[in-house]
Amino acid sequence: MRGFSLVYLVLLTYALLSPDPLAWFRTKSAAVKKPLPPYLAWLMNDKFQHAAAYAVLAMSLRSATGWSSPLIHVLCSVHGGAMEILQQFSPPRTMDVNDWLADMAGALIGLAVYRLLPWRRLD
Repeated sequence: MRGFSLVYLVLLTYALLSPDPLAWFRTKSAAVKKPLPPYLAWLMNDKFQHAAAYAVLAMSLRSATGWSSPLIHVLCSVHGGAMEILQQFSPPRTMDVNDWLADMAGALIGLAVYRLLPWRRLD
């Protein structure tokens, strides 16, 4: 699990600092892209994506390291804050305090979910 956490942290950092992290997934097709159905549109919300990314990060770090939840939350908060500060140097990205708040909320949600999982490592 430690390997997953490290790879995920590196990929998350790359995605947050890259001007267009998914550019290499796009094709030069002329096909018209269909929007998501209304019941799935919330998946494209920027704040939801930040929260989900940091929920996964917090859960994986908690599982891999066995560190305390408050420490994991502080580490996720520091990482999220640092990414927001560094994004101002990576145009067209911009720094957004609300993204950082979503990161911290996501980490809290991830840690709460981790506590509820029956298969989690016993502390």
